[in-house]
Amino acid sequence: MEDSIVEFQASAPNPNSYVHTRVMRTILGGTWGQPSSIPSTVTSGQTVTYTFNYTVPANFDMRMLRLVGMVQKFSPDRYDRRILNSGKVLVRDYWTTPLGTNEVSKNVNIKVYPNPASSNLNIELDDKNLEIKTLKVMSADGKILIEKPFQSTLNIENIASGFYYLLLSNEKESFIQSFVKE
Repeated sequence: MEDSIVEFQASAPNPNSYVHTRVMRTILGGTWGQPSSIPSTVTSGQTVTYTFNYTVPANFDMRMLRLVGMVQKFSPDRYDRRILNSGKVLVRDYWTTPLGTNEVSKNVNIKVYPNPASSNLNIELDDKNLEIKTLKVMSADGKILIEKPFQSTLNIENIASGFYYLLLSNEKESFIQSFVKE
């Protein structure tokens, strides 16, 4: 589920900047969930886990991603399909990155090229006076793959092909940009 996504919508009063809230992007397992993800009988206090895999689209703003989990009673009677339990989490609250402690700024334009890249990434900031201390490359699930002092060129030959985040930080702020490794 996404929140606060600004996109075009023809019927909106200002169609170029309509804010969409609580946009459901994918229902993992379908409308009635994944069969057998919860055993047919459970005991009070029992913990049941089931792992879903989902690839977040490359243009997705991960800072706005929420996961919503729920347990719903299935019944042939469509009026007796109550939600028994639910919860939601903001994904960025569970990343092991400075996103939890530093302010993420959208005011700095980060140019990362070539994108996609196979061996080296060039990194440019539009604010030449901004002092960046650290650079991190994170996988889509928040794992830190590279962490080092900031450099304007980054060798990415040793990471697998896929979608990644580049996190640039100083003592006060963090700046994030996505890229694709070929």
